[in-house]
Amino acid sequence: SDAAISVRRGGGHVYDLVNHQEVSAEAAEGRLAWNVHLGPCEGRVFMVTDNAIASVDIACPQEVRRGESAEVNVGVMDDTGKLLDAVAPVRVEVIDPEGRPAEFSGYYGAEGGGLTIALQMAANDYAGLWTIRATELASGKTATRYMRLSE
Repeated sequence: SDAAISVRRGGGHVYDLVNHQEVSAEAAEGRLAWNVHLGPCEGRVFMVTDNAIASVDIACPQEVRRGESAEVNVGVMDDTGKLLDAVAPVRVEVIDPEGRPAEFSGYYGAEGGGLTIALQMAANDYAGLWTIRATELASGKTATRYMRLSE
């Protein structure tokens, strides 16, 4: 059945965390409201932000050597060009040159829109081009960067 959900908030953006997309919402009389269809025993989780999620950025070194550490910074940016003022759910994938997920792949909370991961490269990690992909799980926006691991 359809249901109307409202929260006491003057305005903002609503994201369906199950479907990874923004949903249409209307602000009126200090409330933010949106409609949702729920099947039997079905639930949803929503995230409400003041500003829209615009993009995901990744900063990392272009090259690192085996045995060294590489700092990876993920930023979830809002539509004003600033870090999102929320804890954004992010999936980070670190993929080695053989196409396999590496140790630091996983799910994170980007507090205040930012996340820093220190990748400690092992002495026996595969040399070559590594892929770092971050997906913000409220909007589904993704960024990809590459880092070369040298011997």
